[in-house]
Amino acid sequence: MEVVLLTIFAPLIASLISLFSTVEKFKAWAVTLGTFVSALLATYVYTSIQAGVYSVSWIGSVGAEIAVRLDHFSLPMGVLVAWLIAAISLYSVKYMEGDYRPGWYWFFFGFFATSMLIIVYADNLWFLLAGWEGVGLASWALIGHWYRDEYDKWVGKEEKVFGVPYWWTPSKAGLRAILTVRFGDSFFLVAIALFYAVTGTVSLTALTHAGALKTLGVVPLLFFALGPFTKSAQFPFHEWLLTAMTGPTSVSALIHAATMVKAGVYVLIVTTPIFLLVPGAELYFWVVVVVGVATALVATIIALTAMEFKLVLAGSTAANLGIIAAAAG
Repeated sequence: MEVVLLTIFAPLIASLISLFSTVEKFKAWAVTLGTFVSALLATYVYTSIQAGVYSVSWIGSVGAEIAVRLDHFSLPMGVLVAWLIAAISLYSVKYMEGDYRPGWYWFFFGFFATSMLIIVYADNLWFLLAGWEGVGLASWALIGHWYRDEYDKWVGKEEKVFGVPYWWTPSKAGLRAILTVRFGDSFFLVAIALFYAVTGTVSLTALTHAGALKTLGVVPLLFFALGPFTKSAQFPFHEWLLTAMTGPTSVSALIHAATMVKAGVYVLIVTTPIFLLVPGAELYFWVVVVVGVATALVATIIALTAMEFKLVLAGSTAANLGIIAAAAG
């Protein structure tokens, strides 16, 4: 249990340590070291720790626990995410050199890494929600990192399409991202609360065997799906991913190509065995399929018609996420 928690929280610990120095290099290398420690520990967990659920009490009145799940979903995903974050962190050391606010960047980089790893390893949905909200907050901070909105940091062309501006500044893109994902998160929160009210548990492992799910109904599942839909930029919530490309290239790699947008489809996949137990779940799965297919088609058209490389990348990313979501459904 302790090794897994250190795997998750090593980047955050490093980012907190970085706050005690004003030296840019110290901040960069402290957080980078934290991410590599996390990646090495994730590899150790994958190869040496027995699969199962490990937990410590948190807020017992609502069934919240700091619980981690080691299984065929979380173990390989944890290794993949941790090493991607470490590689991007190493790249950022040089790429962000000389930036005008390194403290902001490196703190939220480590904060994001820990939040993403919580999502990957969490067995308790309240614990998962903490990481879920963490990546949302970090995405706002990192997308809008260049808050001065210099012209060369814009994405898109300075023109209007059907009367709508087709260019985005970093500060507005960050705000748009957090507002979009917060919309889905509000329904996601309600769904988790309903799960607990009906079944008395929010443990993914326990829910797999919860007979009370038969009385849940399909509406909470649809509420739940809005969280992954917004987080993974599924249609019609896909536009925030396009505007998010105003962030530094390392942020685009970290949040919008490698890890954060995968969180939504990852949660759709790991909850599939649970939702199969709910009567009427066929509607939920059809919605997931339709949304995934629509996203793949719309995002592919965007990628094929965009004239800017970052928008092509965003469109192709969303299209692939749509395919994964459709497969999960």
